[in-house]
Amino acid sequence: TSTQYYKAIQIAKAPRKLHGDKLTIVGHSLGGGLASTASLTCGAKAVTFNPSGPHAATVVGGGGNFRNAKTLVTVFRVKEEILTTLEDGRRFALIGLLMPDSVGRQFELPAAGSRSLLTPFQLHGMDFVLLGLETLQ
Repeated sequence: TSTQYYKAIQIAKAPRKLHGDKLTIVGHSLGGGLASTASLTCGAKAVTFNPSGPHAATVVGGGGNFRNAKTLVTVFRVKEEILTTLEDGRRFALIGLLMPDSVGRQFELPAAGSRSLLTPFQLHGMDFVLLGLETLQ
């Protein structure tokens, strides 16, 4: 909800002042959207995994902007996971139009594991993010 996003913005401001460029905000799914929004409003780096996209009105309303999104936010997305698929409108165009996309430098992770057993919902979980990250090493 927008309340959670505004709380994330407020929570990020104090550590940003205290730690400066050393602060990195991390999140998965909704937490990734919260991390992205906080990053874009306070200027801290963020690393997100299969994140929800931050809404422009929330970012701007929190005093932020999208100008530095590619330098501030790093996004890891598992190929064919449910949230990415919906946001991008690959399968359901109308839903994709209604949902904000994730922002930042995008890295697509392979859907590791037996494809016949996996659903887009399962691929959304952090266990598949970790498997995908392991294939990059």
